[in-house]
Amino acid sequence: MHPLAGRTGDGGTHGEAADMAESLTPAAFALLLALTDGERHGYALMADVDRLSAGGLVLGPGTLYRTLQRLRVAGLIEEADVDPAAVRADGRAGRRRRYRITAAGHAAARDEATRLAALLDSPSARRLRAEGLSATRPPEDVFRGDRWARDAAAD
Repeated sequence: MHPLAGRTGDGGTHGEAADMAESLTPAAFALLLALTDGERHGYALMADVDRLSAGGLVLGPGTLYRTLQRLRVAGLIEEADVDPAAVRADGRAGRRRRYRITAAGHAAARDEATRLAALLDSPSARRLRAEGLSATRPPEDVFRGDRWARDAAAD
């Protein structure tokens, strides 16, 4: 099974892209979300993930580039061609790798968003909201790196 993928409901695994679509890590999902707005290079993706998560998910360079590589191998993103006009305007642009989401990546992000929306609509999540804990933005201590802290505590 791919390292970024979740298991299927029956305990088995399917192809890599199917696994990726079933359950993405927070880092992978956030990167795919950022790429739905268009091509980005690594530093811009780090900033977008920080913005999308309201500072709750901070990707270091190691996690960022390892996750991008895994998403690329899984066919969920691809490297974009270098724009000659951008290189003329900024010489550094030729050295930066830019990434774009693929159709499979868009489908995986949509499926993950649907899965998470169902979780947020669950009785447990509604109860948390009724208790005053926002289920739409977890407390800062819930995120740690690219994993949920409570999942890591269960390991």
